Amino acid sequence: MKKKLSICFIAFSYYPGQGSTAVFEYSRNVAKLGHKVHVIAAAKSNEKTYEVVDKVVVRRIRVKTTKRRSLETLKFNFLASRILSKIIEDNDVDIAHVFSYTSSFLIKFTSRKVKWIYDIRSGPIEDRKKPSLLYRLVKKFLKFESMFFDAIFVIDEAVKNEILGRFVMKKIFIAPLGADFQKFKPISTNRWLLSRYGIQNKDIVLVYLGSINPKRRIIELIRAMWKACMKIENLRLILLGEGEDLPRLKLFTKTLLLSDKVFFLGYIKYVEVPKFLSAVDIAISYIPIVPAFDSQPSGKTVEYLACSLPVIATNTEGNRRFINNGINGLMCEDDSDSLSKAIIRLCLDVSLRKKLAKNARSSVRKYDWRTIVEEKILLAYRKVLWS
Repeated sequence: MKKKLSICFIAFSYYPGQGSTAVFEYSRNVAKLGHKVHVIAAAKSNEKTYEVVDKVVVRRIRVKTTKRRSLETLKFNFLASRILSKIIEDNDVDIAHVFSYTSSFLIKFTSRKVKWIYDIRSGPIEDRKKPSLLYRLVKKFLKFESMFFDAIFVIDEAVKNEILGRFVMKKIFIAPLGADFQKFKPISTNRWLLSRYGIQNKDIVLVYLGSINPKRRIIELIRAMWKACMKIENLRLILLGEGEDLPRLKLFTKTLLLSDKVFFLGYIKYVEVPKFLSAVDIAISYIPIVPAFDSQPSGKTVEYLACSLPVIATNTEGNRRFINNGINGLMCEDDSDSLSKAIIRLCLDVSLRKKLAKNARSSVRKYDWRTIVEEKILLAYRKVLWS
């Protein structure tokens, strides 16, 4: 019988929170398999600083923001180091699994008694067509930080090549994202959830799930919606997520006279998201085709497919990881013309919608979080410990 492990996850993000699904799912699935799990994460003003969630012991540190380049990372590092020292003192911790953030390498000096993993979920984010000097500097800093750790986790092979290049000084493991197939699954329609917005059963409803900030260029999706509505009268769009671009997008929507067709629902709790996905007809995985986003796989794409939704996805390398064009989804470019044409096509072609929906879930079955943890994460932990 294999030895049960003790893992401490450290993440400068909310638990659970938008954009931090991996730390939530890795930790709770490791705990489900009988291992001892601690999490040190950021706290919102109204959150408990200590609680046990699904057998995971969670300690939260109150911060003003979770933006990567904030000085709050230094405060978080200092307090997280103190908490981690106490956890190591009271428990036989095997692995400290750190999700990368600015200056996260400093926490590594807390203890030499444990093995340290540096987890790169994404690279530097910007919306330029060509990488800037700042983009290149941030990539170099990520590589620099990773040198202090015993092993590196990377979300995808393409991200590994983009960020680390030929860096082979450390053990590097692919730690992919996925979906909770117990939660994200096709269920009976929940269209009633949208009735408060005047959305009816006869309407064709699109959904976008994710962060809403300027670099995500959601304004192109709103433009595409405006163009598609000229052809499809009963088209509706709901956006699930929060971000600093919300005021501008709401004003732009109003300017285009789309306020009765486009609805910003704000932040939806992770456990509630599947209910809203079951209320829609088509899912949109819009990701700008720029260096910062191109290689990164998208969690929302997997979650859409797990729910057996027909998906329209922009043609990024990350989306191509999951989408087989014309089989389980439709690919398009990241401009509003291409996106609107894909929306119109899928709205009018009911048989194609049914085909994509039928093939969706089975196409990403291997990306179940539990499967990923059992077959990749725990195996990597043991290799790090006993190498």
